[in-house]
Amino acid sequence: MHKERLMIIDGNAVLHRAWHALPPLTTAKGEIVNAVYGFITIFLKAVKDLSPTHCIVAFDRRAPTFRHEAFAEYKAQRKKQPDELYQQLDRIKEVLDALGVVRCEKDGFEADDLIATICSRVGDSMEKIIVTGDMDALALVDATTKVYASKRGLMDTVLYDEAQVRERFDGLEPQQLTEYKALRGDTSDNIPGARGIGEKTAITLIKEYGTIDRLFQAIKEGVNDSLTNATIDKLLPQETQVRQSRMLVAMVHDVEFDFSLGACKLGSYDSKKTVTLFHELEFKSLIPRLSGLPGFDKDDSSLQDVQNDRYHCLSREQDILDFLSTHADDELVSIDTETTSTTAIQADLVGVSISSHEGTAVYMPWSTPGNKWKKELTAFLENEQIKKVGHNIKYDLEVFHRAGVHPKGIHFDTMLAAYVLNAGVREYSLDALSFSEFGYQKIPISALIGKGTAEISMADVPLEKIAPYACEDADFTLRLYTVLKKQLEDTELLKVHDTLELPLLEPLMEMEEAGILLDTGYLAELATRIDARLAEITQSIHALAGQDFNINSPLQLKKILFEKLNLSTARIRKGKSGFSTAAPELEKMKSLHPIIGSIIEYRELSKLSNTYVDVLPNLINPETGRVHTTFNQTVAATGRLSSSNPNLQNIPIRQELGREIRRAFVAAPGKTLLSVDYSQVQLRIVAHLSGDEKLIAAFRDDVDIHAATAAEVNGVPLIDVTPQMRRAAKEVNFGILYGMGPQGLSASAGISFTEAQSFIEGYFAAYPKVREFLDGIIITARKTGYVETLFGRRRYVPELQSGVAQVRNATERAAVNMPIQGAEADIMKLAMIAVHETLHERYPTDPPIRMILQVHDELLFEATPDSLTECAPLIKKTMEGVVAFSVPVLVDMKTGQNWGEMKLI
Repeated sequence: MHKERLMIIDGNAVLHRAWHALPPLTTAKGEIVNAVYGFITIFLKAVKDLSPTHCIVAFDRRAPTFRHEAFAEYKAQRKKQPDELYQQLDRIKEVLDALGVVRCEKDGFEADDLIATICSRVGDSMEKIIVTGDMDALALVDATTKVYASKRGLMDTVLYDEAQVRERFDGLEPQQLTEYKALRGDTSDNIPGARGIGEKTAITLIKEYGTIDRLFQAIKEGVNDSLTNATIDKLLPQETQVRQSRMLVAMVHDVEFDFSLGACKLGSYDSKKTVTLFHELEFKSLIPRLSGLPGFDKDDSSLQDVQNDRYHCLSREQDILDFLSTHADDELVSIDTETTSTTAIQADLVGVSISSHEGTAVYMPWSTPGNKWKKELTAFLENEQIKKVGHNIKYDLEVFHRAGVHPKGIHFDTMLAAYVLNAGVREYSLDALSFSEFGYQKIPISALIGKGTAEISMADVPLEKIAPYACEDADFTLRLYTVLKKQLEDTELLKVHDTLELPLLEPLMEMEEAGILLDTGYLAELATRIDARLAEITQSIHALAGQDFNINSPLQLKKILFEKLNLSTARIRKGKSGFSTAAPELEKMKSLHPIIGSIIEYRELSKLSNTYVDVLPNLINPETGRVHTTFNQTVAATGRLSSSNPNLQNIPIRQELGREIRRAFVAAPGKTLLSVDYSQVQLRIVAHLSGDEKLIAAFRDDVDIHAATAAEVNGVPLIDVTPQMRRAAKEVNFGILYGMGPQGLSASAGISFTEAQSFIEGYFAAYPKVREFLDGIIITARKTGYVETLFGRRRYVPELQSGVAQVRNATERAAVNMPIQGAEADIMKLAMIAVHETLHERYPTDPPIRMILQVHDELLFEATPDSLTECAPLIKKTMEGVVAFSVPVLVDMKTGQNWGEMKLI
C-alpha cells in the first residue's frame, strides 16, 4: 500500500484552464459542456498520475473577499467570463458529488486561502499535492507539499517540488514567493507592487534580505551597501503600497471552515449516478477511465441490461430454418452483417444477425453448412412485407449484394435518423448512440479483432466471441429504432428521413457499386509533369529565400518569411508557435514578396499530387478495374453528401490542375460521359426564398446574374458593366451566402476595403429583400434554436446564445448559410432519387445509362452514345422538375470521353 496522499484541487483555476483549452462542445440537446469535460479529464489524469488516497476541491465564491474590501481595485481589470463558463460550474459540482469528492468554499475568502489552511491543518501527517493552473500555489510548496500544474492545454503538466521552485525563480525559496510578488506586483490580479522594480531586481532583493520587512528596515537603518540610491528612491515612497500588496498576495492559513481529513478519503462513489451523468453529458470516452479511480466498479452500475441468454448463435441448418419459419410473418426486424472489411465493395459476408424483439437476437455464421437455409434467409430478406431496420444499412445492403442477396422492405436507418435529428454532432456510430440514448457500452470491435499490427480478420474470430457482439448490434439497432422514430415524429423530422435520406440509399448504392474508370497512363504522365514543376518551384523559392530550406516545415518557413525576409506581420494570425503560415495568412501577404505566390503554388501542387495523382491508382478495385468512392450522408451539417476513398468533392475545378485531374476519370470503351449540372442553384434559392423582385426578374429574363448585379449596384446599364465590376458582383453574389464582409470581398475581388464596403452596401440597397431574408434567418433562429430548409431539414444552433463573440459570429454565418446550402443539398438528393426512379421505370432491365458520380450540383452518368438522344432530355426534365420555384431551376448538360473535357449539348 502506497503512502497516504491528499490531492487538493484548485477548482476555479482548473475550471478556467479547461474552458480555455477546449473549443465549445455541446451535447445533442445543446448543452455546452467543454469546461465540464476538461475539468473531469484533468481530474482523472491527476488521479492516474498521482494515485491519491484522499481528495478535496476548493472553489471561490462569487461574493467579494476581504481583499476586495481592503483594495477596491483588486482584480478589477479582469474580464468577466461568459455565462457559458459559470453555468458549467454546477455540472462540475454535480459530478464531483457523484464521485464522492469533498468540496469546500467560504464567503470572504478565495480557494487559495482554503488550500493554504488545509495544508496547515494536515501538516506533515501525509503528502499533499495541489492541482492547479495558478502559479501562486507554488508559495505553499514544502517538504511534504507539491504542486501539480498545467503548462499547456489539458495533458501537459509538471510536478513542482522545492528544488523545481528554486530553479524556476532563480534560487528563491517557495516561502519567499509571497515577498517577491508583493515587491514585483502582479498585473493579472492588479497587485501594484513597487513601480520601477522589475523581476530580476525583485528576486535579488528578496534573496538578500529575505522579506520586505527586513528590506525596508535595512533601508531605514542605512545598512544598505548593496542598494543603489536609485532603488532606495523608488522603494521608500512606495512602502505602504508594497506592504498592502503583500497583504493581498499572502494566503490565509487559518480560515475557519469544516474540514475532516477522513471525509476526503476516495472511494465513496455513487457509481450508478456517475455513469448516468456521463451518459447524460455524452462523455463516452471518459467512462473507461473511471476504472482508474480506487474502488470504482463501473460494471456494476453502467445501466447494463443485456441478458446474454437471450442472444443465440444458430450454427446448425435446422435451427436457422426453424427461426426463419417462426419469424416469417414478422412485421419488422433489425438486421446487421459481420464482414471482412469496412469497405463494402471489398467486404465478404461473415455472418448475419437479426433481432425481432428488443433484448433478443440471433447470429447466423455465413459459413454454416447447407444451402437450404441460405435460400430461406434470402427469401426472408427479400420479402418486402417484412420491414427491415439497420444502422448504416447501405453498407449491409452492398455486402448482401456481393453475396447474391437483395433485401427488400428497407424501412428505417438509425444512423440516418440520428443525423436528421441533430446534424453536426460528433458521432453517429452504433456504439456512440447506444451510449448516448441508453447509457450502455457495447462490446468494442477491438475486443474481437485487436488493434494495429495485431489486428485479425472478423472471419478469424471464434464464434463464441463474434456471436454476442453481432447480436448486440442487431438488438441495439432495434432499440434505437423505437426511440429515434418517436423523436423524429415528435420533432416533425420523420419526413426528412422518409423522403430525402432513406430513398437515397438505392441511388447511392448503385453509384458506389458502378464506380468509374481511370486513365492510369494519363495519371502517370501528369505525375511526371507535376514533379518537374515542383522541382522548378522549389529552386525558385530557394533562390528567392537566398538559401535552401524545407518548404514543408512551417517552422523553417516562418524563419525565412518573418526573420530573414522580414515580411510584415500586420493582420497575420499569431498562435502559440508564432505567426501562422497557413493558406489564408499567405493570401494576405501575396503582394509583399514574389516568394509568397511560389509557396502557394508549391502547396497546391503538392496537396493535389499527394491527395489524388499519386493515390488514385492505388484505389482501383482489382475485381472491377474501377474506382469506387463511398458516399457519406451523415458528415455535413447542411445535408450535403461527402465522399471518401477518394474524396471527389474537393477537386478544385477552378484550378487548371484540378481540371486536369478530372481528365483522368474516363468513360469505359464504347461509352460516353454525360454531366448534368444545376445552374447557379444557390442564387436561385435566395431569389425564391427572399422574394426580391429584381433578383427574380433577372433569373426569369435569363440574363447574366453577375452582370445584372454589377449593373444594379453600380447604377450603370448592363452594357457598361466592366469585367472588374462583374467579378466583384460574382464574389458578393456567392459571398453573402457565407457571411462575407468587406475584408473578404477586398481580398477575393482584388479591390480596396473601401470599395468592397461600398459595393456590399450597394448590393443590399439594390436587393433589399435579400437583406431582410438573411436578417430574418438569425431572428427566427434565436427564437426557435434552429434553422431549417424549405424541405424541413433542421440544424440546431444553441451557440447563437453564446457570450463568446467569436463563437456567436461563426454560428451566425453557419445559420445564414444553412437554409440555402441545405436546400441545395435537398434539391440534389430529390433529383438523384427522381432520376433513379425515372431511369429504372424507362429501362427496367439492362439500362444503357447509369448514374456514377455526384459532386456538389453535378450528376455524372456513363451511357452508350446512341442512348443520349432519349436519356439526356429525360434526365434534364426530371432534374428541372423536382422543385417549383418562383424562378426557373435549370441544368447545363455536357458530354465527353473524360470528366475534364466536356462540351455543352
